[in-house]
Amino acid sequence: REMATFYELFADAPKKIVAVVTFIALLELMRNRRLTVVQSAPFAEVRVYRGERYFDRLGEEEAIIAGSVEEVADIVEELQ
Repeated sequence: REMATFYELFADAPKKIVAVVTFIALLELMRNRRLTVVQSAPFAEVRVYRGERYFDRLGEEEAIIAGSVEEVADIVEELQ
């Protein structure tokens, strides 16, 4: 899958610690330019894309450079 919503990443978190670790993993993957996180307007849905460059498709002002949605899912699975 190339994209997941922020809600999808946290919807099945069985414990608060899983949600916290997932969020920290997202921040780390963003820092390492492995994910692109996009929110088109305030309070709009946050979308997480695999890969580092979505500027061409989304526009620079929309995108925050950031790993792979699958990597985050793997981390969450390991914690459950």
